[in-house]
Amino acid sequence: MASVIRPVAFVIAVLAFLFANPVIDLGLTEYVPPGLRNLPRTLKVLGVFRRATSTAIVDPAEFVVIKDTVHCEDLHYHEASNLLFTACEGTEATRFSRGSLHVIDPETMKAQKLELVGFDGPFVTHGIDVISDPVRSAGEAVYIFAINHLPHPDVHGQTHSQLEIFYHEIRSGSARHIRSVWDPAITTPNDVVALSPTSVLVTNDHYHATGRWREFEDVSGHKWTGTVHLQLARLDGAASAQDGVMASVALAPMHNNNGIGHGRSRDEVLVVECVSGVLNIGHVEEKTGKATIKIDHSLFYDSTIDNPSFFRDPYSNSTFDGSAYLAPGLTRAVDIHASVTHDPATRPPIPVMIWRTKRVPTSSADKPEWKTELLFEDDGTRLDSVAAAVQVAIDPAQEDGRRRAWLFATGFVSRNVVAIKVDI
Repeated sequence: MASVIRPVAFVIAVLAFLFANPVIDLGLTEYVPPGLRNLPRTLKVLGVFRRATSTAIVDPAEFVVIKDTVHCEDLHYHEASNLLFTACEGTEATRFSRGSLHVIDPETMKAQKLELVGFDGPFVTHGIDVISDPVRSAGEAVYIFAINHLPHPDVHGQTHSQLEIFYHEIRSGSARHIRSVWDPAITTPNDVVALSPTSVLVTNDHYHATGRWREFEDVSGHKWTGTVHLQLARLDGAASAQDGVMASVALAPMHNNNGIGHGRSRDEVLVVECVSGVLNIGHVEEKTGKATIKIDHSLFYDSTIDNPSFFRDPYSNSTFDGSAYLAPGLTRAVDIHASVTHDPATRPPIPVMIWRTKRVPTSSADKPEWKTELLFEDDGTRLDSVAAAVQVAIDPAQEDGRRRAWLFATGFVSRNVVAIKVDI
């Protein structure tokens, strides 16, 4: 989740409602923040009147807890290797200090922590991305891109966030650190999408790094954030984190530009406005070392949403295609501050909702129709918070022809990555 939402924000919301309500016309509508002019939707997305509930799982074998995956905030499925990649914080004791990269095998449901070669220092993980090495055969090696919220060297309590790039030989037990990447345009990085080993998109989720103004951003709807494109002149041999980095604006303005992910094709990208509950589907246009994102469609959800993903159904045919967009979110984002500020041992659980959206087959390519459904929800006892969700298809032959997949999900304070067997 991009940030916390405190009661003071709802005082602002109530005032905004009074200003914007035509029945109580105070003549101040033009001064109301844009996101608060539609207060009913804001309250719905934040889950103010929503009660947490849980999807029934009849067969215990259809719910698996992946051990040794604490506080893994992002999750990616690499189809060529049939492996999942995530960045975790190890244990409660090392949260916000020494994170790690993990690989999950969806066949064995076991996680392997990678040894970080050539990297020694604070590693406070957030969003990641994984792409194949384009000069190797598919499934042989990958580049791993990971946000690292380094402590600021001069300002206590603030971060000097940067991007770390690692190289991993599939099925090996290590990831070699290639270089760090930083530019002044990387202010509040949340998530990352790599277009190539040297072309990267990074989201900034807030304009204000800390304080009440950061909270105001969440509920106000102000579009003060965006996605930055980083073009790297070199990978190996960089003299510093800033060496050979050219930054430009790829997409702006956005409200709470949080998660970003790959879509159906190389040039399709999924960009989230988290507290607005909006998933934008766009395409990337690259020219002369710069990349921009053009939004084609926007999907609206009834909750906050975080890191998006696209599931490609490898068993699709002329009669059925289970391909879909996944959007994980919080049932009651209004309660998030009370949850995350408690002692980890006693804090209340954070309930979750995971949405799935399919394109209606009969709709046109220019004006597609969409079908959105609530795929899974939990009151926080089985899945405590969620920030990422991906699906891995199951061979229909193993399910007597039934079309099913494993849904893997994790969150910013989740005790473990979990896997749930679902129909697609």
